[in-house]
Amino acid sequence: TDTDNPPNEVTYTVTELPTNGQLILDGAAVAVNGTFTQANINAGLLTYQNTAGGDENSDNFTFTVSDGEGGEIAATSFDITVNQPAPPPPPPPGVINGTDGDDNLDGTPDGDIINGLEGNDNISGLGGRDILRGNEGNDRIEGNLGNDRLIGGDDDDTLIGGIGNDDIRGQNGDDSLIGGRGSDIIIGGNGADILEGRPGRDRLNGGPGSDTMTGGASRDLFIFNTNAEFSTDIGIDTIVDFTPGQDLILLDRRTFTTLTAIENGITASEFEVVTTDADAATSDALITYNSTTGGLFYNQNGSATGFGNGSQFALLENTPALEAADFRVR
Repeated sequence: TDTDNPPNEVTYTVTELPTNGQLILDGAAVAVNGTFTQANINAGLLTYQNTAGGDENSDNFTFTVSDGEGGEIAATSFDITVNQPAPPPPPPPGVINGTDGDDNLDGTPDGDIINGLEGNDNISGLGGRDILRGNEGNDRIEGNLGNDRLIGGDDDDTLIGGIGNDDIRGQNGDDSLIGGRGSDIIIGGNGADILEGRPGRDRLNGGPGSDTMTGGASRDLFIFNTNAEFSTDIGIDTIVDFTPGQDLILLDRRTFTTLTAIENGITASEFEVVTTDADAATSDALITYNSTTGGLFYNQNGSATGFGNGSQFALLENTPALEAADFRVR
C-alpha cells in the first residue's frame, strides 16, 4: 500500500476470524469479510475480546489490506497476545461487613473495620485499634483490647470499650455506653442514654435527651454542649457520682452564651448555691445549684422572673457541695 494515503483510505478486510475471541468495532462484532480502516484503529475503536475463557493467552486472525487506489496486500495473519485481566483488588485488610440479618462478627488481633449493617448484631473487635460500627438494629459492640472507636448508629445499642483509650458514640436510640479501663471519650447522641466511664480519666457528654452519666474512679469531665445555643428542651442529665475537687463540669459557651470563662472555673458572681428551685430562678447568678435536690440550672436572665431562655439541665444525684471551681467554661 501507499503509506502516504490518509488513514481513512487504508481498509482492512477480515478473511478469517480469531479462534478464541472476536474483533469488536465500535461496540459491534466484526464478521468474515467485515472491514475497518486505519482511522478506526488510530481512534481506538477496534478491540479484541476473549470469549473462550480459561487461560488462553494468544490468538490470530487473517486479513487483506487495500489503499483505495488499487494497492493491496495479500491475506496476512496477525498474531494477538491476550493479557488476562487483573483480578479485582481484595478489600482492605481487616474490613469485615455484616449482612441485613443478625450477625456475629469477630475481629482479629490487628486493627479491624467492622460494619454490622442491618439487623441486631454482636460485634467484637478483639485486639488492635478497631473501628466498629453497628449501623441499624439493636447492636452489642465490644472493643476489648486496644484504643478503639465504637459507633452505635440507629436503635438501642450497647457499646463496651474494654481496655484502652476508647472513643464511644451512641448516636440515635437509647444506648448503654460503657468505657472500661482507660481514658475514654463517651458521647451519647439522641435519646435517653446511659454513660459509664469506669476506671480512668473519662470525658462524658450525654448530648440531646435526658441521660444518666457515671464517671467511675479517677478524675472525670462531664460535658454539656449541644453545638447550639441553649434550648429549654435540652433534657436533664443525671450525674450519679460527682466528686468536688476531683471531677469537673464543662459548660460550652456556644450553649451557655452568657457565661464568662476564667482560668479556674466560672466567676464567683456567676454561680450561687440555693436551697429551692424558686431561689434558683431569681438569683443574680447565671448558674444556680439547689443543694437540697441536686438540681443544676442555667438562669439565663439573672434576677428577672424565671430562667429566661434557660432551665434545669442537670441533676447531681449525690447532692455534692458544689463550688464555682468545679466548673470549666470553654
